[in-house]
Amino acid sequence: MPKATRSAKHGSLPFGSLKDDAWESVRIFPNAIGRTIKEKRAKSLKALERIGPANLWYLCQQAKLTFKPPPSATNLAKVVRDGAPDETMVYLCEFARTHGQAILEQYEAETLPDDQKHVESEVENLSQRRVEAPRVLTKFLLIYLRDPQVVFRIHYRHLWRHARTSAEYETDELPDDPEDKLEAAMSSLVTSLKLLPDGKKVQAFGNYRLPGGPRVYALHRGYKEKVVPEYPKGCAVTNASGYLVFGLLDSPPRLEIKVANQKFIDTIREWGEDALGVRFRRRGLTMFEDYDAAELEKKFLGQYSEEHGIAVIGIKFRRTGLPNHPSVTAEAALGGCTIRDALNWYVEKGAIALRSLSDIEWIRVYFKGHEGQVHVKVEEDGSVRFVLDNAGWPDEAQHQLAAAFLKTFGIPLDQRINPKPLSMGAVEIYQSLLEWGNADEIHPHQRELFEDLRERGLVSVERESLRACATAFCKLKAKAVEDDKVEDCPKCRQPIRILELRRIKHNDEEMRKFAGRILTRATGWEFVNKPRHFEGNEFFPLRNPARPEETVCVFFGRRISTSKIEVFDRSMWPILVVHTSGAYEHAHLDLVGIAHLGFAYALAATKDRATRDTFIADCKTTLAALTRNEQERVLRAARQSREMLANKPAECTGGMYESVVFGLLRSLYPHSMKWGGAFRPDGFCSLLYSKTNKLADLQKWNWSYDSKYSERHGGYEFGAPEHRKMLDYVKALSEQKDLQTAGNELNGHVIISNSLSRDKMKDAAQFLRCTHRLGTDLPGFKLVFMMEPFLITLYDRVRRDENEVSKRWGYLSQRTAWHMEQQNPDGYVHLDAKQADELADWVLRKPAVETPVDIDALQESLDETMSGK
Repeated sequence: MPKATRSAKHGSLPFGSLKDDAWESVRIFPNAIGRTIKEKRAKSLKALERIGPANLWYLCQQAKLTFKPPPSATNLAKVVRDGAPDETMVYLCEFARTHGQAILEQYEAETLPDDQKHVESEVENLSQRRVEAPRVLTKFLLIYLRDPQVVFRIHYRHLWRHARTSAEYETDELPDDPEDKLEAAMSSLVTSLKLLPDGKKVQAFGNYRLPGGPRVYALHRGYKEKVVPEYPKGCAVTNASGYLVFGLLDSPPRLEIKVANQKFIDTIREWGEDALGVRFRRRGLTMFEDYDAAELEKKFLGQYSEEHGIAVIGIKFRRTGLPNHPSVTAEAALGGCTIRDALNWYVEKGAIALRSLSDIEWIRVYFKGHEGQVHVKVEEDGSVRFVLDNAGWPDEAQHQLAAAFLKTFGIPLDQRINPKPLSMGAVEIYQSLLEWGNADEIHPHQRELFEDLRERGLVSVERESLRACATAFCKLKAKAVEDDKVEDCPKCRQPIRILELRRIKHNDEEMRKFAGRILTRATGWEFVNKPRHFEGNEFFPLRNPARPEETVCVFFGRRISTSKIEVFDRSMWPILVVHTSGAYEHAHLDLVGIAHLGFAYALAATKDRATRDTFIADCKTTLAALTRNEQERVLRAARQSREMLANKPAECTGGMYESVVFGLLRSLYPHSMKWGGAFRPDGFCSLLYSKTNKLADLQKWNWSYDSKYSERHGGYEFGAPEHRKMLDYVKALSEQKDLQTAGNELNGHVIISNSLSRDKMKDAAQFLRCTHRLGTDLPGFKLVFMMEPFLITLYDRVRRDENEVSKRWGYLSQRTAWHMEQQNPDGYVHLDAKQADELADWVLRKPAVETPVDIDALQESLDETMSGK
């Protein structure tokens, strides 16, 4: 037989050709393939060879291609390849490589069962050394032979299967010819999407009804160009693109959207409502409550039946019973079956328990040849929804899995589930209520706990009138419209109305008292409902009655930003943040050593004994860890303070400067404290040292301080008002009994500043030294001006020689006190970088007070003794 050859006329070849732009529309790019065409041709030939000689022989028969014997895979592959014009077979093989699942489904949809059996029989009859079955590429080329346009149908099916469903909306009834209505309105959808920040490059692609499935609509979406390094030719610009996919289904009537961007989802839904004249509502809104919490816990923790075909091959827990409640992921090993035994082991060890549905983040299941991940999502109302990531799942398999999931675990997929029956299920509902705004929209499953909040006085309901949209489906519903000239809602175009709402208001004072009582009962510590302040933030002390100096500062807030955490970290206080709304959290320490506690968790602890026990244990563990980390907080705050002084931010304020100064002082002098407030200086420090190096022979040098930050060219304006305030501080402190007992007195007041002129210092000293002020009452009192370079230099020197300074720590306080006594002729003490260096040098020259054993010498001596030398 003569070998088939390429013809100059494409129409004479059995495998017809599509135009380049058609291939590009299904993500096959001839120009890009052309750059490496030799490599692509070789790969396509290999792909044809791999399907086997019987498959190739059958393709030759169907395409009426002749070949020379023997009918080897290599010979037949070349014949089939040459049966397509130009590089069409290369494009077909590339397409088949990425669309395998969709090809199989389309083949079954377009080929009658008897015809499929006939193909299988013919391929088997043509088999020689081993029996072959029709391969994916074979099936694709067979349906392509009948109609090259099948490429587009397969591509639509692939888009539908490949993307994950992000949202589903249902309606009661679709109008006549809904597909025609959506087709006619497609241009308006493109226009609306182009108005979105990420939708500027959206274009209509087309639509296709899957046999027995939805009408699939696709839009082409271009992304912002990016420059990609490319060796060895510098760089190239990549024009990335993707698709927006959604589908209209008949039974039940619904719109299924496979787009991750929520703004796109909302726009598509609203467009569908306008085009069809219907109102779409979220699917699965009915609440599922008919389940046994104890049985559900057992099933999710491994004691489920596999009779319905589901096997759990992976699971991730958001929270566990391990210390600090970290997340845990368990997945089947390669070749393994399920993780049931692993889950049972975790349960026996007390590592996992299902106290709340949201304890689970996802479950990976195996079902009838498909693997899928079921995500656990907490809705705004506190209900929980189990949602299958259905990318790659045929519709029928999804329906079968949903039925099997309900039978296996007793709860449905993609439906709201009331979490309250579980021991900590109240947490999600309390959390939703702490975020809720409208009392008229409380759901039935929330009602009991909402009334509990009201009875405790934690929230109240207040009537409020406002101009707003009242359309139920509009996302601007009940959002105040301040502009009186606006008459229609900018979103749904319905008239703006006067709404009478019942707003839920937090009672912050009662929340604080309630949390304080809970913390007191859980920890045994005393909550003081009297605030202290740091950089404008209000904190409430939680004190250890056995050791009053041991105090944790409690901060209450709905949202804690990163900038707030940075402020808290600078304070060096042990801080517990009580989140009065926001994400549910166990009591735990974050990476910077700040403790966190969810208010919803505290509320849930009052409803269930097991939850209360866990809550108490969490609080005690967290409190112990918080109080242990004081030195770590000091060192970290000092490092941050040093960095901030080196690179002062533009928004640096006096309050921030106070915190930074304290950060360095506290790391150098352990008995430093920060005060601040209307009637106190910024802080106080007590230098303790012994000139005889005897612990029973301690001396003290006590000083108060104020920090003065200025960006003025001439430095801080330290005038008469500041002088009088300083005098008031000093007099008041000197009269305190704690500074009038034996061995105690106020020795000095220190002004710490980044910029202050010598004239201002002299004026302040003269003011204090007047006879009627401090001249007679405190003759030995010193006014010290500590400049920023002194602090920075001393901190750097101490940190640099930290090991040696630690052996001589008492000398640091002793020499600092000496420097603070060195008054100049103008009546004040001036400390700058020079004095800091002198101080550090003096300390390092002193003999070590703490002299550890010479470890190297000890080790060498031990080796000699043991070796018998």
